[in-house]
Amino acid sequence: MVLNDELDKNTVRHTWVLHPPWKTILHGVHVFRRALPTDEFDPTTHQQKEWLKPTIFQGSYDQVFGLLQWILRHQTCPRSFSEDIAAVLKMNRAGYRLIDGRTFMPIASEEEAEVAARAFAALRSSDTYSGARQHLTLAAERLTASDWTDAIRESIHAVEAVVRVVTQKKKFSEAIAVFEKRWSIHGALKTAFLNLYGYTSDEPGIRHPLLDAKASVDEADALFMFGACAAFVTYLIQKSQPHPS
Repeated sequence: MVLNDELDKNTVRHTWVLHPPWKTILHGVHVFRRALPTDEFDPTTHQQKEWLKPTIFQGSYDQVFGLLQWILRHQTCPRSFSEDIAAVLKMNRAGYRLIDGRTFMPIASEEEAEVAARAFAALRSSDTYSGARQHLTLAAERLTASDWTDAIRESIHAVEAVVRVVTQKKKFSEAIAVFEKRWSIHGALKTAFLNLYGYTSDEPGIRHPLLDAKASVDEADALFMFGACAAFVTYLIQKSQPHPS
């Protein structure tokens, strides 16, 4: 409905041809996503709906979310489209949410969605966190693709990236020690952080090569680690920010 309405609003009535930005966006989909010849692109609204409708209604979830995510990440995609997609997902209590305005991820609860939203907001507070933001985005993508191992790996990489930026320490244990000393982290909380990191280091196939079996992680593990790491990222950034006395 959102995509259909958007195309209708951006149609030149006397020619029934799409005008920018949707003409530009769907031309990009035609050439770069569908790998079709550029001279075969038909910019009329009717022709674009001819292939979009069966894709949306009959495609697999990864085909649908993959297409929408490509559109959302196009440099000319209207912000209102992102907001409308996010609102529809929430209104219909879908098992997915749009995170950071451009990445779909599965959720188990509204609380998980809020944790992720806060983490991305914190990571936008400084360009120095761009690496961590990219890792967390990849973690969300891997969750949507049901790649639990990579989702966990990218989640903990987001934490590592923030820790290194804030403390300038490459070793995780040394970085946490700096946090404990500088920002008075409770000893039990420090231990919990180290154990969380230790889990990803010990489990074969997550941070180390998988030799003779697949990593014994599932969706529940990946969702938990994403949420835990997102909360961890937010905590570390907020804790390290100067506060008025």
